[in-house]
Amino acid sequence: MTEAVCYGALILRPGRTDQFLVRREGQLLTLPRFAPEVKTFFGGDHANRPLAAAIGAPVWSLDCVHWRSLPEGHRDVVLAFEALGEPARPKFQWVATEAASDVAFEDEVEQAAVTGWLAETASGTATGRAEWCRPGWRDKAAGWMAAELKRHGVDGPMTIEQEQCWSLSSLVRASVAGSRFYLKAVPPLFGNEPAITAALAEWSPASLPAVLAVHEQRRWMLMADFGGASLSGRSLEDWCRALETYAEMQRLSIGRPELERLLPAKPLSELSGQLANILQSQSVTEQITADEAIALQTLLPRLEEDVARLTASGIPPALVHGDLHPGNVQWVDGRPLYFDWTDACLSHPFMDLITFFRGRSLPDEPDAPARLEAAYLGAWREFTDRGDVNQIFASAMRVGAAFQLRSYIEISKAIEPGRHWQVAEFAFWVRLLLTRLT
Repeated sequence: MTEAVCYGALILRPGRTDQFLVRREGQLLTLPRFAPEVKTFFGGDHANRPLAAAIGAPVWSLDCVHWRSLPEGHRDVVLAFEALGEPARPKFQWVATEAASDVAFEDEVEQAAVTGWLAETASGTATGRAEWCRPGWRDKAAGWMAAELKRHGVDGPMTIEQEQCWSLSSLVRASVAGSRFYLKAVPPLFGNEPAITAALAEWSPASLPAVLAVHEQRRWMLMADFGGASLSGRSLEDWCRALETYAEMQRLSIGRPELERLLPAKPLSELSGQLANILQSQSVTEQITADEAIALQTLLPRLEEDVARLTASGIPPALVHGDLHPGNVQWVDGRPLYFDWTDACLSHPFMDLITFFRGRSLPDEPDAPARLEAAYLGAWREFTDRGDVNQIFASAMRVGAAFQLRSYIEISKAIEPGRHWQVAEFAFWVRLLLTRLT
């Protein structure tokens, strides 16, 4: 591949899985190539738009078939698409899937990835592949959205756009009568997210997006556009208020039977017994060095002490978002709104702090970490007389990294084989854990 931004496109013919599009240059057949607006393995309109312009027909992202890093920042990437019309450019033509051996690929690795994906798609044997990564899903989702919106009194011509598509979710935006709505689809691992979001929105309507409809079998959720702006671009005062509001929401969740029935319980006592297996799991060890693996085992007793401190802290289990970071907090009408509840559970409430304080985008002010810590901890000082809450905070920042490692192990087991690299954050969490332990 000659340019770092040039992706290959595996495009299925409308309504067919036995034909795909190639570009003919004399006797040479190649996959169509295009430059996405954003260089990522995610599908979406950032890829659909430039590819549609290149072939002269609209397309819909399905999957990332192939992703490989090359020297000097280059990547060999192939994304799969479903064509929504016939290409208007004469240099493109449809060929049968069995003709894939006649196509000039970048190398044998890319050819194997493409031919394997085509065979799995045609035969329906793609184990674990998300339904939105399969041809025909777009029309089903659009039909359900239109029917549900009409049921809510929203009727008229609908246009849909693809915000994002990958193994863990699909996000589609619909525009009807001047208003925007979103459909989110999730895999079985996160199958409770629609029901959890709807229930939490009823319990705390000022802090969560309103859910218009839920399709339980398909794990779809329809929401109105809640607008606002990401917390990432707000002032430090707004960040502090977001943590204060969230801590208060966690406090109010304690001991509520309706939440206990809905949310999975992930007590730290359970995590303590899993620590050794988590740190020795193949998902973790294959991404870290031998020295890091030894260091983890050496420091395991200290991590177990941290778990014991949190368990004995006097702070009861509460609502945990599971992936609380500024990108999942929107500032709407003068207050924070929390979304993307895929990992929601009941556990020690401080398990949400590690993702919020990762340091990737904290406000650029010298006292920001201290002020944010104080804003959150103020809600919890009255709950514990068995230890200093600041010491509990420090333990939570270490245990929280192990909590995230366990989550990513669960996720990697649940997605399609061959797509584990999409959630390969194990090395990051191990190194963060080691940094905090030492």
